[in-house]
Amino acid sequence: MVIEIRQYSELLSLRDEWERLILNSCNPSITQSWEWMKTWWDVYGEERKLLVLCGYKDGKLVGIAPLSVGRKRTYYFNYLKYKTIWFLGSGKTKARGVVSDYLNFIVEKGNEKRCIKGFLEYLSNHIGWDEIILENISTESAPPVLLQRFAQEYGLKLSIVSRTPSILIKLPDSWDEYIKSISSSLRYKIKRGRNEFGKLKGTYHLVKKESELPKTFADLGRLHQHRWNSKGKAGAFSSHEWKTFHQRLIPMLFDKGWLKLSFLKLNGQTVAVNYNFAFNKRIHFFQSGLIPHKNKHVRLGLLLHSYCIEEAINEGYEEYDFLQTGASGPGYKGMWGNCSRDLLTIRIARKSAKEKLYSLLNHGLMCGRNLKARIQINTQGEI
Repeated sequence: MVIEIRQYSELLSLRDEWERLILNSCNPSITQSWEWMKTWWDVYGEERKLLVLCGYKDGKLVGIAPLSVGRKRTYYFNYLKYKTIWFLGSGKTKARGVVSDYLNFIVEKGNEKRCIKGFLEYLSNHIGWDEIILENISTESAPPVLLQRFAQEYGLKLSIVSRTPSILIKLPDSWDEYIKSISSSLRYKIKRGRNEFGKLKGTYHLVKKESELPKTFADLGRLHQHRWNSKGKAGAFSSHEWKTFHQRLIPMLFDKGWLKLSFLKLNGQTVAVNYNFAFNKRIHFFQSGLIPHKNKHVRLGLLLHSYCIEEAINEGYEEYDFLQTGASGPGYKGMWGNCSRDLLTIRIARKSAKEKLYSLLNHGLMCGRNLKARIQINTQGEI
């Protein structure tokens, strides 16, 4: 049985069951937590209508589809209007949106097939929509394969919009073992950097008191904005909504033991901050801020990650995840990682004349882009 939740009060009342369910699901993530979803809705919800589907088996909650419906239609090619369903925590927003990796359906172990089929059947028969866009689903989870199977059964069109790697470290049993496994260049940078940092009497700290949260978060914002503004870019903290989301979220995560807010100090000043999450035996790196040091061997970002990774190993975590790469590629994340997993954005659409036109126009657009790229390559070759 599937039940809709449309009211905010109902979302609030679901907290205890949501928490129980996520801890018994196959691929839990902090971005699927009630705290993350509720906070996202508080900040960005005015642009959406709530649509949380709850799947029950013998009166017990066994699955949640945390969805929302756009209040305004999505326009494609300035002509085609689509009613879009998104995951909570994802999709286009007026202000800078929060990137939520590892979104998914929250399903109790052993009930994946039942729930995914039930949710898709319910959406097909009871909800009016044109497309469903599901962002950042791990390929290691069951839903991508199950959605493909049941989309065909219900006459729906499913496509993979994007596939982006998430760079991570499968953590060994000791820091020494990890150091031996990395490249000689990175190993040298860490050892030399720590030595120089020690000479400067630099120190590493982890926030352990709630009273320290406001200042450390403010330091994170200050350092992050300084770094990005110096490059002529806005930076994440330039968005009031983005900043508000994290200001509200951080105390809740701290109470749960899910927050790892760490920083480096030099001469009594905070010079680098990492904003990490700890959940399900994994550390997720989310945001950072730093001011480059004049000593080229004191790479503050690299050093802070090294201390965070060492701490994660010592505390028995299994992964240190840098989350998905940007459009420019893995960058600095690639030098740390020894593994990766893909995150998918999946689009499900009803078959219609409008969808056929969308497909034709989208295919033409892709062909045009490919042709332009080939022309540019040939032109460069002639030069």
